[in-house]
Amino acid sequence: MKEAIAGMLNSPGFNSIVLLLAVWVAYRQLRSAKEGIQAHLAGVERTMAHSQQLASEQLAESRLIAKRKETATLLMNSRGDKQLQRAVKVIETYYNTPGHNVRELAPEVDKDHELYSDRCDVVYLMNHFENVAICIEREIYCRDMIIDAWRTNMVEVRRNSTALIDALRARHNNPNVLIKFTGFVDALLVEEAARQ
Repeated sequence: MKEAIAGMLNSPGFNSIVLLLAVWVAYRQLRSAKEGIQAHLAGVERTMAHSQQLASEQLAESRLIAKRKETATLLMNSRGDKQLQRAVKVIETYYNTPGHNVRELAPEVDKDHELYSDRCDVVYLMNHFENVAICIEREIYCRDMIIDAWRTNMVEVRRNSTALIDALRARHNNPNVLIKFTGFVDALLVEEAARQ
């Protein structure tokens, strides 16, 4: 009987069955390993996606903080800027005083030397607001903070200096002079009108 069992164990049919069982067991293990690896990869992908989302949120928060810091620095530094303060008063004076026109402040070559200081202040103010509008557009400054702090000044300067801006555009033959500032204020007024 031992010989019969040994013969059966050494037979090609039995060896084929054992080999088939071994292949089947290996296949099951590989399939199980593949499912485990896929589950692990899916978990890693979820973790990476979550990490990426957190990183994006943190980056957005950092940008917002940096934007607010830049805006706060601008606002605080501008508070003590005497030239900005003088320019606002000059525009109001020329706009509201009979016999004067804000258009007089448009720079002319070697004319009206007595207006030179007023012109310098007004051009400084206009360039300041133009740069602020550009920085808002490029998301360097916080739009809401600028509006909260300077809305009234910007709107009044825009309204009171329309003739001056038109004169500057004509003088330089450039319709884009101070376009960002005027566009910003005009868009702000349109938004406010739409809310009412």
